[in-house]
Formats: sequence, structure tokens, C-alpha cells
Amino acid sequence: MKKVAILLVIGLFGWFMNLPEDMPHAQLTRYDNARLVDEYIDVGGECENDKCLIVYVAPWCPSCKSLTPMINDLVSELGRDGISSKVVIGKDSMDNVLDYSKRYDMAILADANGRFFSRLGAKGVPYFAVTDGSGKRVSEMSGGYKSVDQMRAQLDI
Repeated sequence: MKKVAILLVIGLFGWFMNLPEDMPHAQLTRYDNARLVDEYIDVGGECENDKCLIVYVAPWCPSCKSLTPMINDLVSELGRDGISSKVVIGKDSMDNVLDYSKRYDMAILADANGRFFSRLGAKGVPYFAVTDGSGKRVSEMSGGYKSVDQMRAQLDI
């Protein structure tokens, strides 16, 4: 009986530890081609679709730069499929963030001081997270592929 109780406790602990993690919530400034669009936009938390994508990149990151065309294509394709995406650029000076934002086909969110990145608990950039409608992370990865199809398969989106 003790063995069953111990196994039950271990199983419940394992189940609890594998629950999806809430995506941190922040209000970040939105820019389109380095021009201020809105003062603050919410990122993280609940999303308006069954799944949403958050991408975090940094101007100094060579991998981020090489994946920029794929990120543009991925966000565009997901938009056509009714999945919203937010691209956050940070961990660098605001001038560098805004200059790098010109490479993106969509408005970006600025996190120059990197506070949102710290709250994400990400290990590196580029960072991709998929959340469900309630704001729980359902998949995530650091790094990436140059193929939209590979990214969609890896992130299950």
C-alpha cells in the first residue's frame, strides 16, 4: 500500500511539473518600420486565437539575422491561417532595436532593456513560443530552422 501511495505522489508531482507554463505578460511599445505605432501593446497572457506565436530576437544575434526572412514568411503564413504572431526585438540599445526593426514586414514590439526576455526564462535568442488561448506555453524553442515548414512542425503550429 505504501508503494502505491509513493507512486501516486510521484505521478502527481510529475504531472504537476509538466503542466504548461503561463507566458509572462508585458506591455511593450509597438513600432512599424522604426516609427512609433502605439504607445503600448500587450504581449503574453491570453491570446485571441487557439494558438499564438511570440518570437524574440536581438539585433546583435547572427542567427536572428539569418532567420529574419523565415520569420517574416512564418508570421505571414500564420496570419493567413488565422494565427496571430508578435515579434519582440530587444536586449540591445533602442537605436539598434529600431534599426533592426526595418528588416521586418510587420510591426514589432520593443524590449530594449530585455526585461520581458528575462521574465520569459528563455535560454537564448532567437526564441519562439507558442501559447494557447489562455496564455499557456504549449511549445517553445531557442534557435530555429530556415524553413517555415520545419519551424511549424517543430513548434506544432
